[in-house]
Amino acid sequence: MINVVTIDDNKVDLDRINLILYQMKEVNLVRTFLNAYKAKDYLIKNRVDLIFSDIEIKNINGINLLTEIKGKSEVVFMSNYSEYAAKSFKASPLNYLLKPVLKEGVLTSIERYKERNLNQREVFKFFFIKEKRSEYIKIYFDEINYIEANGDYLKIFYSDIEYETLLTLKKVMKLLPKNFSRTHRSYIINRSKIENFNTESTYINNKQIPISRAYRSQLRDTLLKSKNTE
Repeated sequence: MINVVTIDDNKVDLDRINLILYQMKEVNLVRTFLNAYKAKDYLIKNRVDLIFSDIEIKNINGINLLTEIKGKSEVVFMSNYSEYAAKSFKASPLNYLLKPVLKEGVLTSIERYKERNLNQREVFKFFFIKEKRSEYIKIYFDEINYIEANGDYLKIFYSDIEYETLLTLKKVMKLLPKNFSRTHRSYIINRSKIENFNTESTYINNKQIPISRAYRSQLRDTLLKSKNTE
């Protein structure tokens, strides 16, 4: 399933692209935005596979909007004007569609996404969490720094984002790949993110994470063994 977001301040154009995407079984239209600033806030916090975005958005340029958002989302630009195509190159778009957008162009974009990301999707593994009362959020394993138990909730720490979800350490540990380790009854770490460690603590993103006696020996052996292989 390809998770998609659409952005266009023209409701007629937005409804048109949404209707085309709704008819595609392999597409999951996660969110749709008339307001570019709300779209930006959402995309900073949430990672999606593909974004269909207008270029001439009220009060903000779609090209600038998408270049500001750091992530691995592919972008398809939509516009009434062909002359924007060259300017859009700085955002490395997957495709450029002239309005009114036709189904054939959207299908081409979806096929292009699948071809470009086939190998990448095998590498980037993920799972979904529900953050309190919000929608489900895709969590990529390779972007997790560490996970901390907080009562009945878990806090999942990315480089600059923190998510909280109702889940146990024991359950999430079963979902995680082999480069994750328990260090404490309240912590799981991504070993590839470790900056340094000693017998008492590991350090990730300037955060000191305790190593309890129960996990100390196994973690040390794993870290020293994996030194030249990870």
